[in-house]
Amino acid sequence: MQSKLKVRLFFVGLLLFVVNFSTLAQMDKVFGKVVGQDGLPAIDIVITMYDANSKYLATTVSTEDGLFELPIHLTLMPVILQFDHIMYKRKRENFDNPDVGEVVLESIILELDQVVVEAYRPIVKVEEGKLIYDIKQIANGTTATNVYEAISKLPGVDEKDNMLQLAGIGTLTIIINGKPTSMSPIQLKSLLSSMPIERVKFADVLYSAPPQYNVRGAVIDLILEQTKDNSYSGEVRNSYINQFKDTWITGASMVISTPKWSTEAIYSYENFFSPQQSNIYSQHTIGDDLISIEQVQRIKARGDLHNIRTAFDYTPSENSSIHIVYNGEITPAIRSTSKSDGSLLNTVTNKSGNNALHNIAIGYKTKMGFSIGADYSAYMNRSNSFVSNISNQDQFNSFNVNAGQNISRLNLYTDMEHKLSRKWNLTYGMKGIWAHDKDFQYYSDIEKSSEMFNTNTRLEEWTANLYVGVRKKLSQGSLLISDNNDNTYVILYLFM
Repeated sequence: MQSKLKVRLFFVGLLLFVVNFSTLAQMDKVFGKVVGQDGLPAIDIVITMYDANSKYLATTVSTEDGLFELPIHLTLMPVILQFDHIMYKRKRENFDNPDVGEVVLESIILELDQVVVEAYRPIVKVEEGKLIYDIKQIANGTTATNVYEAISKLPGVDEKDNMLQLAGIGTLTIIINGKPTSMSPIQLKSLLSSMPIERVKFADVLYSAPPQYNVRGAVIDLILEQTKDNSYSGEVRNSYINQFKDTWITGASMVISTPKWSTEAIYSYENFFSPQQSNIYSQHTIGDDLISIEQVQRIKARGDLHNIRTAFDYTPSENSSIHIVYNGEITPAIRSTSKSDGSLLNTVTNKSGNNALHNIAIGYKTKMGFSIGADYSAYMNRSNSFVSNISNQDQFNSFNVNAGQNISRLNLYTDMEHKLSRKWNLTYGMKGIWAHDKDFQYYSDIEKSSEMFNTNTRLEEWTANLYVGVRKKLSQGSLLISDNNDNTYVILYLFM
């Protein structure tokens, strides 16, 4: 049975290699040089290539001579090239010819009459398909005071609707030490905003993550510092925001590290106020009549938010580790008032409730390349609302709504990597997910029977994924071929 499995894995990898090798053989390259306004080479510029429909194709970094090369099938021309660096303005331009020539970037740094250069320390390098950023250098000289703000300064990374996005990619997943988390974007932002920049060693950017990361699409992997000596560090933070009303944020962090193990605790408290307003204007044709609807909704919410993170990492030997992480987000009391006025309905809703999220992850990795882990999340939400309505015919009604949601999610994964001859690596693994969701909504004090409005739903879901892949480091780049059980695979080939 084991021999048959090995034969199958071998032929899967061989088939994928043969199918895609012909594609690689037909590839040419887009190449050029990046310079500043002074004509000198622009170093460490992140160049990202997209097709005419802004679909991501490849990325690389300019050399010390300002030169760059990107692999491409010539049938994909023309292409769009985007140039990013913290010291230059972003440039995005269309090119019809693979030889793009000399691209001039505009500096955003004030030049002084005299400059003394003591050493060169790159802020980014390319390694096995990853852009590895020195996060401390990125944050140096900026207004960033925490990890979240530092990540938003990375070239190509933008913030939209309180979510980080990678230019041309859209959705972006942030993981820590190669381990995914079940936290929502808002919860992850709260955690990273409470984490000092000194805790992060590197930020690895992957436009297409390999299967062993257990996530899909673009990824930023935060590699935390691991000291070689006994050390202790702590930090206390306070901030104040005035947006219509006061919002206070305070927090503290503590890290204890030794050569074999490290532990950390992060806590933050936020007394928040969130005002919102939306205006709706619509027209509807019913028969020969034109009906206009205008509504203005104003929402004010206030509450207390507690964020907690504790982590323990143990490294008994090189390339082996054990980690346990707990993340918690607790909002014991949320109070909100919503008012909607307009031609259709006048509504006032007073709502109170609470919610809590608990997430625990545990993982084990051996020096032989085997890793196994589990991630469990539990989310609970409760709310009680009193709603009063006055229609445009002066009809009045009111009712109470008692609602809630319980979500449980368990993620189990295992991965294995074998080092083969001639610098080939074979990887394979599986992931299983179980999710359970219970939602309910009960109405009371309604003139008509409330039973016709009540809802109580349950959802249970099981998911399994398998993957197998081969990887080889080439003299001018790296090659990755992988296949999983939904019949998709990825090829990554980067010039260095």
